[in-house]
Amino acid sequence: MSTHVTLSSIRWVDRGFAEMGCTVSVGDDSFTMPVPYQLIDGPVGVHPELYVNEGARSVAWRMDRWAVRNTELQRALPLSLMSMATAVRVAREFAADSGISWQSDEFELSAWSSAWVERNGTVSGGES
Repeated sequence: MSTHVTLSSIRWVDRGFAEMGCTVSVGDDSFTMPVPYQLIDGPVGVHPELYVNEGARSVAWRMDRWAVRNTELQRALPLSLMSMATAVRVAREFAADSGISWQSDEFELSAWSSAWVERNGTVSGGES
């Protein structure tokens, strides 16, 4: 069975639409490009990680590595997750946990992420 997922770099904000983007450097050149993103709840969503190969002068979105990000606060959980489904699960568990929020400091976000990895028997936030 195959799945089709549409990722967008456009998200709704109070003033209208905004595009998520990033700037990467490859050698002496830099490129600004849209970030493929799936909103989960409000400003929180998931996206594949970006991989830059300097030797090949290439940039690729890795569909085997996902991040959870709050676009309004420009913060991400310090996890590299091995599937979109796992990243969505983490985003929902984080939102449901009354002991943590996106306003928590970096140490607390890191501790929450480490505890999630430990609870789920995973390495680097991926499936075991």
